[in-house]
Amino acid sequence: EMLLKWIEETPNFILILSKDSLDRCNIKTDWLKREIMHAIKTERNIILVLTEHFSFPSEEAWKYMPDEMQVLQSLNGVCYNHLYQDSAIEKINAFMKTRLSPVQFKKQDSISKTRWQSDTPGLLNTRTTIQMPGGIENTTTSGNTTSAGEPNTPGEDKSLTKVDMNQSGSKREMQQQVPGKIVVVSEPEVPKPSIPFELTSEPYTVITGVLVKMLDGEKINLPEFGSRVGIKGKLVRDFFQIERGSGKMNISWNKIDSVMVYKWDDIMVQFCDGKSIEHVKPGFGWLPGRDNIGFDHKLSFDKIESFKLLRDTSVDEIDSLIRDIPTLAKQTTLNSSYTSEFNFEPDLYGVLVTHDLFFMKKPATNGHTIFRFPGSHTFNANENGVIAVIDSKGLINLSLYDRGTADALAHALNRLNTLMYEKYESSKRQ
Repeated sequence: EMLLKWIEETPNFILILSKDSLDRCNIKTDWLKREIMHAIKTERNIILVLTEHFSFPSEEAWKYMPDEMQVLQSLNGVCYNHLYQDSAIEKINAFMKTRLSPVQFKKQDSISKTRWQSDTPGLLNTRTTIQMPGGIENTTTSGNTTSAGEPNTPGEDKSLTKVDMNQSGSKREMQQQVPGKIVVVSEPEVPKPSIPFELTSEPYTVITGVLVKMLDGEKINLPEFGSRVGIKGKLVRDFFQIERGSGKMNISWNKIDSVMVYKWDDIMVQFCDGKSIEHVKPGFGWLPGRDNIGFDHKLSFDKIESFKLLRDTSVDEIDSLIRDIPTLAKQTTLNSSYTSEFNFEPDLYGVLVTHDLFFMKKPATNGHTIFRFPGSHTFNANENGVIAVIDSKGLINLSLYDRGTADALAHALNRLNTLMYEKYESSKRQ
């Protein structure tokens, strides 16, 4: 029981998963299961450490475990190898949180409760102390103590508004006493964004289609296109794959300006930033698409001379990103039980971002996160989706994505963060 008490009083829950370590979790009295469930129930920041030879239970085995435990499969973990111990510990440390967010509840005593709202920079840090009849206690906010005066007597209506003139910088505290309640409000300070870990110079533009020039001179405009035809005949515009020898590379379509075809197995890819890569082989044998009229095409590379990505450059880049990222975030892996939702609210300090993760259409444990662009955030794509590391909050979990969607989403999020930082720097100079 003492272990459970420590779990709920500690922000981080590090779960070391070795071979077959979850096999006994189908037993009702298993202590590892009780600890994991308590960490999930109390919304701890769960960090997985995956040792060699560990694998999650089979789908059949999950049926005999609590449904809530399946959230473990969606959490990003640290792969531990004793040869790289220092690196693993650094990653674990980066994922740890010093406090819980976005809302933390604390019990003060038997007659009052305190609620701290989100500590997101630029938001109000508001503390409300609700008093039971019989007295008013001192209230402390941001290290300053203010006194509400003498206790109320029954039937007496005392009202007091006090402004603390011993203020530092732009911060001001105001205490207002009403019958049975004290409210202490701190005005927001202008946040000072730190430099993003990854500044992205590659622009984000809205792709409206691809213009293909055939060897016979015919030009075909394909508003709908992709690298391949996926399930149920739907075009998949995830990534463009190229090969050289035994190596392969996946390139997000948004990074490509045009492709020149010398031969069916010898092409040059021109990127939007002016760079190019020559004498590579396309990873797919054809380019599928649908024209304006509705005809389906399957264009073989041995008949294509070149193709160029068509873009709408009239839309502001920031507006495009704020509009498109929520749509990209919903393009989860087929049959995924998880979905991600992003909401953006531009304000004087940048963009306030709210991310919600859902499991089976229900809010996931620790799935609600609020942060701000710009900030020292990074978004990196891998084979399972996007790894999001948020300044002061550590790792947050997004839904599961195909590699191409993950590339596009990571690029879009990094680019929006970069643009907001450049906008902040520009306004500071003015």
